[in-house]
Amino acid sequence: MTQSTNPGHLWLIEPVADAIDPRWQDRTIWRKIVVAASSPAFARAMAEDWALNAVRNQVGSVQIGNESPSPRAGLTDVKLYSVKEVPTESLGILDPDRPSEGVILAEPLSVAELRQDLVEGKA
Repeated sequence: MTQSTNPGHLWLIEPVADAIDPRWQDRTIWRKIVVAASSPAFARAMAEDWALNAVRNQVGSVQIGNESPSPRAGLTDVKLYSVKEVPTESLGILDPDRPSEGVILAEPLSVAELRQDLVEGKA
């Protein structure tokens, strides 16, 4: 991965489906992922690859029984996530040493947030 002083494009990937939508299929729901990429399609692909590796490398993630792990994190599904370009200033990411490509920031949706959404009727 190369380093760049040119910020390039930053893309914000956020969920658009309700937390109880069956399309999640027990996947991790990411509250937001910021990706440096040349296009929204590349941002989705990079985030998908990153998320799959993050889940595989999680401590305590053990396959039980005859379950098959999903080869998809859902980040390329337009019914689950939206992508929009954001200026670097709005995210406070002005570090000139950041990678010119790849995931810059990722925040999973917490169980507490999911419960709050259910209580408030948002999900």
